[in-house]
Amino acid sequence: MQQPAIRVEGLGKKFKIGAQHSGHRLTELISGYARAAATAPMRWLSTRHASDTSSESSTASEFWAFRDLNFDIQEGEVVGIIGRNGAGKSTLLKVLSRITEPTEGRFGVRGRISSLLEVGTGFHPELTGRENIYLSGVVLGMKRAEVKRKFDQIVEFSGTEKFLETPVKRFSSGMQVRLGFAVAAFLEPEILIVDEVLAVGDHEFQKKCLGKMSDIAQQGRTILFVSHNAGAVKQMCSRCIWLRDGSVYGDGHPQTVLNDYLSPDQGDLYHLPVKGNLGVEVRSISLNDVPLSIDRRVRFTAPIDLTFEIGAESALPNLQLMARISRGETPLCELNTAYDGQSLSVDSDDSVSVTCHIQSLPLLPGTYDLSLQLRGAGMGRDLLSWTPVGELEVIPNIDLDERDNTQFHRSFESRPPVHCSHTWTVQRSEHVSMATRND
Repeated sequence: MQQPAIRVEGLGKKFKIGAQHSGHRLTELISGYARAAATAPMRWLSTRHASDTSSESSTASEFWAFRDLNFDIQEGEVVGIIGRNGAGKSTLLKVLSRITEPTEGRFGVRGRISSLLEVGTGFHPELTGRENIYLSGVVLGMKRAEVKRKFDQIVEFSGTEKFLETPVKRFSSGMQVRLGFAVAAFLEPEILIVDEVLAVGDHEFQKKCLGKMSDIAQQGRTILFVSHNAGAVKQMCSRCIWLRDGSVYGDGHPQTVLNDYLSPDQGDLYHLPVKGNLGVEVRSISLNDVPLSIDRRVRFTAPIDLTFEIGAESALPNLQLMARISRGETPLCELNTAYDGQSLSVDSDDSVSVTCHIQSLPLLPGTYDLSLQLRGAGMGRDLLSWTPVGELEVIPNIDLDERDNTQFHRSFESRPPVHCSHTWTVQRSEHVSMATRND
């Protein structure tokens, strides 16, 4: 019977909010991982003994990121992990990558793991790009000659040729992500773990990364991929795991799981508020003064108002709100407060309402995805990474019966969805036809 690449049994991770941890020396952690590695080929990592946590404050409140997770991932599977922000996705990947320890249960892995979880993961900020590439190879257990053979491919893919001798701390977040993904992908791990960090990169680089992950999957390697991009999960993954409130809520074929996830009645996708970093949250979204969850319909070429309520636990000045309308993984339209010279400021424990007035949505009839991103001026990270919050349905601006309405929609299925506002003028020429007859 084939052994799984990853096996998770009763896994849980608990955080004590406000607790003071006694900490562990690096030598203790390394020796613990060495003991776990001794049971190869399936290396198991279990919880610490209860006495190890006795020094933690007993009065601190507890928060379970996830609990009682059980699943196997077979070699060569490409698994998409979905769920709303706070569902436990990123914490699960950190546990599987051995960045943090589980609180209960255990998991085992077969093979070398390479992970890209956050901007700058695995890089030493004081070392140059070149030095960090070799350092990452050493951490993965590779010889210098092996890394050298892959070096040119890593540099070419990441597009960082001009900056190889520059300390990574001076790289932009996009450059760090490009180099980090290239290192993780080209050093040939048996298991590749990628979080939503790819959202930091531009659209072209995201497509490039998805193409590379598809190549890795065709080589029979195992991939765990966290994404809010339903189109990418559907296209690339053979299996989808839906995490909800720290538990496995769905597990199966991507199309089936995504249909449930995207359903307004059952899914997480439209569940508000959506929470980001530093206590910022999107509390409500309205379309023409009606909650988007109730009515998502937009008349073709008709003016619309999209209203977003943004709140925060502490004062946040100079916020930039971006809304993206897309189909699958293809962005079609982006709305940005910066384009109009606007910025948002939210007071502590308060909210602000911002409305985007659109004279005519330039899209043909059909269903489109709506995603949001929030940035703060001068901050090195997004307050809210691109997160799907709902759908817009463009409907005909004429009254049709059900049969004609279906035919109207089908007439646009094979056409590009973007609509340019335009008019036509038809002028018929005065053409006189003269016939000549020879008698």
